[in-house]
Amino acid sequence: REVLFVVEGLFMYLSEADVKNIMLNIQRNFPTAQLVVEVLGEILVKNTWLHRPVAMTGSKFNWGINDCQEMETWNRGIKLLHQWYITDYYHRRQVWFVLIPYLLGGKGQLTKVAHFQLE
Repeated sequence: REVLFVVEGLFMYLSEADVKNIMLNIQRNFPTAQLVVEVLGEILVKNTWLHRPVAMTGSKFNWGINDCQEMETWNRGIKLLHQWYITDYYHRRQVWFVLIPYLLGGKGQLTKVAHFQLE
């Protein structure tokens, strides 16, 4: 039967090898699972200090990618169904924030949510 895994606020603190290992273990043990995951862009990973609450704890971001489609290359059967970017929604509330991706080289540099099918 199908299982949905939601991973929020975790992968950015792990190494790429750990993220890949978790994803492949889910795929192996739950072959029809879907995975919804929060992913940071590379610029945020390199600049943890931009996320003040995290920086204040002394924590550090370790992993992120700009395009979640890259994760499909980790193994056959990993399929990206969709990725949503934070700047695509609620423009009136975000005001000037929606301009930031244009300054950083694209909206993939920021936070996104990705939905995968694992087979």
